[in-house]
Amino acid sequence: MAASAFARGTRYAMEIAVATMVGAGLGWALDRWLGTAPWLFLFLLLAGMAAGFRNLMRAVEAETAAARARAATASAADEVGPRPETQGRAEPGGDRGPDRPSGA
Repeated sequence: MAASAFARGTRYAMEIAVATMVGAGLGWALDRWLGTAPWLFLFLLLAGMAAGFRNLMRAVEAETAAARARAATASAADEVGPRPETQGRAEPGGDRGPDRPSGA
């Protein structure tokens, strides 16, 4: 089942926020342990942000590819024509002429 746009947006925002927080937390812990403040914090904060945005771009590319595949499948089905099970049958209301009312 396809997720709603709101759910996808929330997921992407959380991925960016969590990756940033993990990078910042790891950098802060390493800075305290190694005494290199604030360099590892800043470096890993930026690395976490980059990882979050990289995940976002991967997800958007995957959604774009899926949408293109659906569009290609739909256009290919349109080019083929009607499905075999519908050939030879009149469409509902298709036998009505311009002068024949819909209830007749």
